[in-house]
Amino acid sequence: MLHEEVIRMNPTDEKQDVREWPRHVGESFRLKIVQRLATVPYDRRKRALQEAEYNVLRIPRRDVYLDFATNKGNAGLTDKQLSALMIGDEAYAGSENFYALERACAQVFGKAFTIPTHQGRGAEHLLLRGMVNPGQRVVTNGHLLTLQPLGERLGIPCDSLLSDEAFDPCSDCVSKADMPLGRLEHILQKGSVGLVLLSAALPQLGGQPLSLENLSQCAALASRHHVPVVLDASLLSSSAYLSQSRHSLGTSLAAVIRQYADQCDLLYLSGREDAGCHTGGLLATNDEA
Repeated sequence: MLHEEVIRMNPTDEKQDVREWPRHVGESFRLKIVQRLATVPYDRRKRALQEAEYNVLRIPRRDVYLDFATNKGNAGLTDKQLSALMIGDEAYAGSENFYALERACAQVFGKAFTIPTHQGRGAEHLLLRGMVNPGQRVVTNGHLLTLQPLGERLGIPCDSLLSDEAFDPCSDCVSKADMPLGRLEHILQKGSVGLVLLSAALPQLGGQPLSLENLSQCAALASRHHVPVVLDASLLSSSAYLSQSRHSLGTSLAAVIRQYADQCDLLYLSGREDAGCHTGGLLATNDEA
């Protein structure tokens, strides 16, 4: 098949040894990856499968080369299914699809400017490459699943200031994604922070919400030190619902979501979470620059 494709691209020299031609291999499901995946040797993958007692959902990420499973269960796709969903991805900007997305962001989040991205990882890649200067670091509330590997690749330290009780299943703390304000202020005073990046909910221990109060306090501290605040809103509607239920707020869920969004300078999300889309993501802000 490869030979036939190369011949079509080189019709004038069909007798040339195919081994001398450049290999034109396209793997559509890898075109959007912003980080090269490390190959996991076959023996290690086999051993990991045995240790997991052949339950693939128990295999850790380090032992998986290419993960087609979502974090919601057995929703894996083949490479052909995944790539088919991405057909037309580049038609975002300037298309009616994009204008509908832009209107939705303005309505839901109150953000005027929208940039489509490839999942949340693509948004984080743009943030780290475009907004963090050499020598600066990112402070987060434990949102490290995709952020930390990208930061390591770009030489950008990502510090988690999440409190220890966030990892204690016996703790009665409700908002375990909250940032300890004293520790945040201490590191901001050092002047080396380029971004404060908070996730509306963290995946560990079944999901840990960020309170609106803590987000507001973190935003005030960061603003005092002229550091932008970024909110990962992938699970924002879930956190907003929990906040609304816990405090018996008289406002609508949409209003609570807007209150969260108003606290941040930039907002991004992966469409595969609360938005209910398998692929896609976005960055949104009111600062055109």
